Amino acid sequence: MLVLQCTRKVAKHFKIKLEPLPENLYQTHLGVWYVNYAKILRYKFLIFMNDPTLYSLPVYIRKVSDVKDMGELFKQNLLYALLDEGIDERLIRAKLREYDPVVYTKTSSRRILGHMNDIILNLESYIELEIYMTQGYMDILQIVQHVQKKLNRIPQRALNWGCAADAIKESLEKSES
Repeated sequence: MLVLQCTRKVAKHFKIKLEPLPENLYQTHLGVWYVNYAKILRYKFLIFMNDPTLYSLPVYIRKVSDVKDMGELFKQNLLYALLDEGIDERLIRAKLREYDPVVYTKTSSRRILGHMNDIILNLESYIELEIYMTQGYMDILQIVQHVQKKLNRIPQRALNWGCAADAIKESLEKSES
C-alpha cells in the first residue's frame, strides 16, 4: 500500500478526500511518502518526500487539472529518479509493486514538514540559479532533473550528515539481501 500523507494545500488544490491514518503505516519497505504543493517562479510542483530516508522528488506539473492520478504520477517519477541514481531497475519495479493501492491521509509528522519546507527553499534557489546560468535555454524538466540530484545530496543532520540519495540506495539494497 502506498500511503501519501498530503498537506492541506495538496488536498485543497487537488480535491483529495483524506482518509484516517491506517494502523500499519510502514507496510512497504520504503514507508510513507509526504506530499506538498509549491509554486516556484511561475512553475507548479508536487514535492514528495520519503519519511525514513528524506529522499525528495520534485515533480513539475503544467496545470493542477492535468494531474488525474497522483499515485501513478508519483510511481512513474520515482522509477525514473531511482534509475537516475543508479539503482537496479528490477529491484525498483519489485518495490513499486508494493505500492498498490494508494491511500491519501493527512500529515502526521511536523519534522518531515520542516524538512520539506527546507527542500522547497533549496529547490527555489537552485531553479533560479539554473535558469540564470543557462540564460533560459534549458527546459524546466531538464532543470528539475538536474536540481533533484543536488537536493538529494545535501547532507542531512537527521541522517547523521549523510545524504538522502545514499540513504534510499542503502535502504533498497538492504531489502534485496
